[in-house]
Amino acid sequence: MAPIPRNDQDEDSNNYNHHCGLCNGAPSKRCFKQNHVAYCEACGDIFTVKSSKCGGGCLKHPYAKGYNLSYKKIKSKMPADDRTDYDLQLEVEAREQMKADAAKREQLAANEAAKKQQQLTSKQKKKLRLVQKGKWCN
Repeated sequence: MAPIPRNDQDEDSNNYNHHCGLCNGAPSKRCFKQNHVAYCEACGDIFTVKSSKCGGGCLKHPYAKGYNLSYKKIKSKMPADDRTDYDLQLEVEAREQMKADAAKREQLAANEAAKKQQQLTSKQKKKLRLVQKGKWCN
């Protein structure tokens, strides 16, 4: 099954499910090379670069919040590295948010691991301590 490109800001994204918003075909390498669709830098979702409504971008990470600004520049037919102070500030905020999200995911994973360790039987805990000390032999 082909990935679903979406301009997640658009209500009519179902009009081209499984299709490039510009070619009206399944997204291909050509669609990515010509910047019809792109992967979101923050979450990896595919979105239509040239949105017809709401400024565009990924649903979770729209251009207006500082994400995928290089694609916004392509949409506007400007050089991708041409950034205003406002764009740079939005990028900083977006990167900080991505770092905070990553730290949150790490903390959740650590909590899950701790919870799992608490659920071990006493025999399993003893074995785990020996393994951690390097004294366990099969």
